[in-house]
Amino acid sequence: MADGKNHGVASGAVRSDDLMTSDGDAKQAFMTALSAALDDGSFAKLTLGKFRGEGEASKAVATLVMLKDVPHLKVVTSFPRKDETKTYKIEEGLRAIGSSIGAMYMSATLFSTAQDVRLDYSRKGVPHLAHGKATLKTAEPAAHDRKKHTSCRRTDLISRRCRLRTARVVSSRRCKANIARSAASLRLPTT
Repeated sequence: MADGKNHGVASGAVRSDDLMTSDGDAKQAFMTALSAALDDGSFAKLTLGKFRGEGEASKAVATLVMLKDVPHLKVVTSFPRKDETKTYKIEEGLRAIGSSIGAMYMSATLFSTAQDVRLDYSRKGVPHLAHGKATLKTAEPAAHDRKKHTSCRRTDLISRRCRLRTARVVSSRRCKANIARSAASLRLPTT
């Protein structure tokens, strides 16, 4: 940080260095750390903040998911009223994230089991790259493909549907009876 204090990259982390370099060098070093974390399996998540692009997005979080036994990057972009999820192959995700850092998002933090790396851009566009201790201990990709739990057989489903239909008919009859009783108490003609 510019104040000279040794603040952490994330809570509890100690800043090991603060580099004020050109945009290409800092961004390239961050992208190299990101691809290295993805390659060696230490990647936990990536957060993008300080949105300055078009629209109303506030932040984006990238995590690793397995789709058909192939690792993909899942990027969840938060908007005021909804979240938008996009899934990329690793190479496509790196390109998308690389193009948005410094253009749309002015802050990027890489969380891995080895170290945390943070890239911040000042208001003047000067990048600050910082490395710190790892804050997350696990980096397992979440399984996206799940097996459906079907504990009942087809005959059970048919009987369950019949019970639901019967319940609807009974409740419908009860409603008509209640309407008829209400109409009789008010001396209104029934339909």
